[in-house]
Amino acid sequence: MALFAVCADQPLVAVIAMLLVGLTGVSLNPAMVVRVMRAAPPGPLVNTMHTAVINIGLMSGSWLGGVGIGQGWGLRSPLWVGTVLAVVGVLAVLPYVLRRSQALNESFEAECAKG
Repeated sequence: MALFAVCADQPLVAVIAMLLVGLTGVSLNPAMVVRVMRAAPPGPLVNTMHTAVINIGLMSGSWLGGVGIGQGWGLRSPLWVGTVLAVVGVLAVLPYVLRRSQALNESFEAECAKG
């Protein structure tokens, strides 16, 4: 997203960055659905909440991008908003990843200690 924002005036780089953003988003959607289904018992309410949360994210990201344009920050401001939201998303998942990594290390060390 940041590459797209920085290089938006260079058509080739902008097209490649746009394709990368699109391919990443489309390919991650099934992975997110599987993760949600593994984290909660499958059912219509889980699917509904997952869809609602995605729609809230789409709505708020679009709205914040529009706020950036409305504040006079230019047409690239939605790209920067997307970059900030992506960083916030990664930071939100980071504690889980670190805990899981620590648990895997501890179980590996326990297995190694057994011999």
